[in-house]
Amino acid sequence: MIISTKTSGIISDINDVSRNFIKNNYEVSALIEISFKSGKQEIFRGLIFTSKYVTGLKNVLTSDKLSGDEYIDKTYGDFNSNLQKIFDLLKLILKDEEKEVNDFFENKYFVMSHDSISNIIELAKDLSICKEYMNETPGVFDD
Repeated sequence: MIISTKTSGIISDINDVSRNFIKNNYEVSALIEISFKSGKQEIFRGLIFTSKYVTGLKNVLTSDKLSGDEYIDKTYGDFNSNLQKIFDLLKLILKDEEKEVNDFFENKYFVMSHDSISNIIELAKDLSICKEYMNETPGVFDD
């Protein structure tokens, strides 16, 4: 997949102004590029919003401040359902894209294994960085 100058510039700007660097540059670049090219910016914005939420839930679940069985169960349930939403939104964005791109995402993120779950959580963290950048730069993921 060829990444446009516009998308490369966005990634560069995100890495310049964010406290964290995007680790999965190819994947985030591909998703931004596809969203612009296919008019799927709204889906992409939903993906980064959900990713930010999942990243926050992960932080809560891994903290030592979480207590109460009912609260823990509800938080895990919320985490799992929103993680599934990330999978669904990714598949919507990737629908009708090049076989090479789909195969890459399939092998890294959609194979139900421990590694793919870890990969999707890392991608969610990267996408949450995009959400923070979007909050600071309104309209960046619009046409």
